[in-house]
Amino acid sequence: MTDVPSREKVLRGLFWKLMFRGRAAHDAASHKRRRQKNLGLTLAVYGVFGLFPALAAFWCQPLAFASSLHMITLLFASLTLAGSVGTMLFVREEAEILLHRPVAAAELLRAKCAVLVTFSLLLALALNAIGLVTSFWNKGNTPFFAIAHVFTTLLLMLFSAALIVLVYNVCLRWFGRERFENLLTLLQTLMAIVMIVGVQIMPRLLDNEALRGIDPKSTLALLAPPVWFGAIDVLLCGAMPVGQVWLPAAIGAGATALTTWLAFVKLGSSYGVGLLAIGESSSPAPERMQQRRLPSLVARAPLRWWLRDPVERQAFLLTSAYLVRDRETKLKLYPSLAPLLVLPVMAVFGPGGRGDEAARVTGMSTFALAYAAIIPIQAMVLLQRSEHWRAADSFRFTPVPHWGPLFHGARKAIVCWLAVPATVVLAGVLAALRGGWTPVLMALPAVLTVVVCSWVPGLFSVWLPLSKPNEAYQVQALGCLVFGGVMFAAMAFGGLAAWMDHLGFFWPFLVVGLGTALLLQQWFARIVAARLWRTAVD
Repeated sequence: MTDVPSREKVLRGLFWKLMFRGRAAHDAASHKRRRQKNLGLTLAVYGVFGLFPALAAFWCQPLAFASSLHMITLLFASLTLAGSVGTMLFVREEAEILLHRPVAAAELLRAKCAVLVTFSLLLALALNAIGLVTSFWNKGNTPFFAIAHVFTTLLLMLFSAALIVLVYNVCLRWFGRERFENLLTLLQTLMAIVMIVGVQIMPRLLDNEALRGIDPKSTLALLAPPVWFGAIDVLLCGAMPVGQVWLPAAIGAGATALTTWLAFVKLGSSYGVGLLAIGESSSPAPERMQQRRLPSLVARAPLRWWLRDPVERQAFLLTSAYLVRDRETKLKLYPSLAPLLVLPVMAVFGPGGRGDEAARVTGMSTFALAYAAIIPIQAMVLLQRSEHWRAADSFRFTPVPHWGPLFHGARKAIVCWLAVPATVVLAGVLAALRGGWTPVLMALPAVLTVVVCSWVPGLFSVWLPLSKPNEAYQVQALGCLVFGGVMFAAMAFGGLAAWMDHLGFFWPFLVVGLGTALLLQQWFARIVAARLWRTAVD
């Protein structure tokens, strides 16, 4: 008689397939192969990032070396886990299907978390792979460190998953569905920012003499999770006396046990309540509907002058609503744009002296300008894809003679609410960090570049908002060439603007740039108008 697998085992297999195949049933094999390639590339990239703490084995003491490995693991793998937990644990469609079956909410939670911990452990082992090799050259360490470190890495991932699940459950019960979704967006955005900043500051931290030796009894060490698990490392392998590291090791083991019990046992039964809360949606009161600001704002000047076409105006409203209220759009859009804003800021902290101050400002301005030009293109590429893509067929059934107004309405919404404000904020941050007005001055040609580049997605194909499934997305060679060409042109234009400012001809150059931008937009408008589309009756 064949043994029947347990429900949790079946659920673990199901969620593992969903993670690596996707949720689309059509063309599942190609999605699986593509995701496996992406996983291999991700593991390779994480392995390269792990090179920085691995080099610390040649000059750090065993506890400092182990703590540096756990620090980068917590920084990268745990933050990746934080971004994946929310989108996997709380899926509205699963709540509508699984909660009607004889599956306990605690079983569902444990199965999902087992898959997430396994996935994060793969990333963590990739990060620590080089460090496990260099540990044999760590002065004062023992040959058993690699085995102990694999075990403590598993504990760290279990602690991270339990803590994140605990925080998400508490936030969902206390703050409600809308604030919870905003929390997910904020966490994923912070994840992208911290990863970029971490790559920049990690080599400098390893050069700090104070970090080469850690006092395990200091207050700072007792409050740092990487030191807790590093103490367990050296305790298990015998690299340091028990009396020196037992306290942080005990704190790490106790914190892992406590958070695991709270997340998977104590609050496990309330996970079903959280799933139901995700599916609940309350309709706004009539007085709130009358006080909505966006429609009234669009009906007034200057937006009323900018959005004369009624179809364009409705596309503007639709895109604006998705940018603010749709969970899926926020989760994929804002974290992807975070690196585009962080990288130019990190350029401020690069090496440079007083003699090359003018060159630093010029290079920084052109760097920021190039990345600002990518913002509207990246946003429109992502906004074209949605889980609601089948509803976009309604565009073809409506009596709209051309797709252009839909494209222009969405493009103007991204320029108005996202691209131009991000460029201005970026220029303000750079100006504050540098203590000068040059980045603010460079924001003027940057805004012209942003507006012109917002036309690019509609120049190569018919662009409709929310019209393609997420599973169909893949990076193509043409897309890479377009992004590279836009960045090159933007950097050239920014460098020319900085040079004109140095020569004292910035304002005449800006006037010429404005006229050129208007001519380019007229040319792009003719290209868009000449590209026809197939309606439902064709």
